[in-house]
Amino acid sequence: MPVVCDFEVVQGSSVHVGDRGGPYWSGTFNTGGRRSSGLVLIMYEHNGIQESDNSLWLNGKKLYNIEKSREKGYRVDIGTFPASKLQSGSNTLEIRAAAATPGTGRSRYDDFDMKNIVVFFHQRA
Repeated sequence: MPVVCDFEVVQGSSVHVGDRGGPYWSGTFNTGGRRSSGLVLIMYEHNGIQESDNSLWLNGKKLYNIEKSREKGYRVDIGTFPASKLQSGSNTLEIRAAAATPGTGRSRYDDFDMKNIVVFFHQRA
C-alpha cells in the first residue's frame, strides 16, 4: 500500500508573538483527505524564545511547550503529534507566549519571532 504525504505551509514569513505582536498568533490550514492514524510532523523556525512555557496549540488543545532558544538567530525545531488530533478539513494552529519571568526586565510576555511553520501529514491514497 503506498503512503502518500501532503503538507501545508501555515505561515511562511516572520510573525512576532509577545508584547509587540500580541500574546498569541494563530493560523488555519486544511487537511482534507488526511489519514487519522500515524504521526504528523510540524516544522518551524523560532528566534528569541527566553521562557520555557511558550506553547503550541491545535484546535484549542495544547500540543506541547516550545523549547527556549539558547543560541542567537533562528533555530529550526521539528516535532510530532498523533494524526488523530487533526480534523479532516480546517484546523487552527496557535502559538501562545508565556508570561515573562518577574525580575528579568521583560514586559508582560516573552517576545519572539516564528516563521516557516509547515505541517506534514499522511493522505489517503
